[in-house]
Amino acid sequence: MHPRAFDAALYAEAAREQGKFEEMHDLLYAKDARLAPDDLERDARQLHLDLPALRKSLKTTARMRVRADMDDALAFDLSGTPTLLLCEPGGRARQINFQELETAIAP
Repeated sequence: MHPRAFDAALYAEAAREQGKFEEMHDLLYAKDARLAPDDLERDARQLHLDLPALRKSLKTTARMRVRADMDDALAFDLSGTPTLLLCEPGGRARQINFQELETAIAP
């Protein structure tokens, strides 16, 4: 995992609360490794996010969602993204790869 992935995920989730997840996502992926706190703040300003609300979310709701996602990833022993999970009858979920998915949906 990228050493700044957690912070980047926090900012993306906080941006979601303001309807700007896709825009933040695009900025984060366009800049590769430039994910230092100052870079993330600059991105938030560029998207005209409400910075006080964003900073609050980084410590509360966004943090809770990212932690919950991390817990789910650990429970499934996931190591990166993208990852596909298949929910089977009975509610059991398992990880599948793209080749398995392609085979399953091929006509």
